[in-house]
Amino acid sequence: MGLNWDTIKTCVIDMDGTILDLHFDHQVWHFELPRRLAKKNKINLYEANAKISNITESKRGTLEWYDLGYWKSELNIDLDEIEIALSSLIKVRRGAISFLKLLKEKSITMILATNAHPRGLERKLRKTDIGKFFDHVVSSHKFGVAKENLKFWQILKETYPFQNNTTFLLDDNLTVLETARKFGVHHIYGIEKPNSQGDRNSSDLFELLTDYSVLL
Repeated sequence: MGLNWDTIKTCVIDMDGTILDLHFDHQVWHFELPRRLAKKNKINLYEANAKISNITESKRGTLEWYDLGYWKSELNIDLDEIEIALSSLIKVRRGAISFLKLLKEKSITMILATNAHPRGLERKLRKTDIGKFFDHVVSSHKFGVAKENLKFWQILKETYPFQNNTTFLLDDNLTVLETARKFGVHHIYGIEKPNSQGDRNSSDLFELLTDYSVLL
């Protein structure tokens, strides 16, 4: 496949599921959180998962969905504590570091753009040291709106000016890809298997990568 990198001036790259293995986040949200909720409220796992799913569906695509403080207020469970407890599961996806090193050598503005809460983002940056590859690191919480919202892209462009036709986006969230496409970003790619131990994504609209090397 490959890209003509001479035409790319800005790279906007996601973190969880794109550079980092989404397995960590899956374990936090789909296993440890419902387990602790069930124990705390003396309910079974089915009921705990149902409660979490109800909140998830009502907040999907919004900043609250990613807000550790919001979830703590809703469930009275400390998500920071869970993330710290499972931090050994934070891993960089295979080939990601080599990919970032090659991009860093080019004359490209590198932006890490994530919906991760600032506290979780900081923990992952400390653990993986991926921040050194980027000129700018942006949490959508700083902008007050999630990447699924067109306003995020408007604010990003105002803050770190870029041209749509010379911008490359890599993100595992298909809704984010669609929003960026509507905004006008030209070079858009997804990730086929964000969670190394999970299911594969599929899309009729976007090329989903199995290996970063196909871009180079």
